[in-house]
Amino acid sequence: MDLSPIEQAKEILDKAKIPFCLMASTLLGVYRDGEPLGPIYEFAVLADDVTPKRIEKLEKFHPTTAKRRNEMGLGILDLGGISPNNNNFELHLVYFLKDYAFHNLSGDQCLVWPKEIWQKKNWKQIKWNGKLWNMPNQVERYLAMYYGLKWREPQPFGWGNAPNLFLLRDVKARNIYFDELTAYLK
Repeated sequence: MDLSPIEQAKEILDKAKIPFCLMASTLLGVYRDGEPLGPIYEFAVLADDVTPKRIEKLEKFHPTTAKRRNEMGLGILDLGGISPNNNNFELHLVYFLKDYAFHNLSGDQCLVWPKEIWQKKNWKQIKWNGKLWNMPNQVERYLAMYYGLKWREPQPFGWGNAPNLFLLRDVKARNIYFDELTAYLK
């Protein structure tokens, strides 16, 4: 039986001993529609779990095509070409500061979350394709923070509109606040 690109990526990360969660449109698709949305698939990994030794091990199983960095360190690891369709996988490193967690998107933009959503001890699981997959705590709160309150309805999306989008300089300065939407979702 052929494995889906998501399952192939899971095998690679499991071999490298890097725990991960489904995130973004990959999680949205599995949770809402029963199938991940592509063509780019995204997994979240905790920055503390992505040691140089684990990256080296990961690259033995599949090469990274890019290592995107920012002022805080490594932000995204790209694993391209896992499937014949060349689906790209982004491993977003999640960092913790104060009472929140964040991951860098590109350049100076970050998505920021309440810390409890990303703490590994709080991760939940969802069954998809006969396997258990990690997902962030309070998954519906996560999806509403990322996609807005209408996340249950398919719609065009760009993370530039996410209510929890902040600049990296604000994250570094610990100048983070959550708006009424985020407070409402507690």
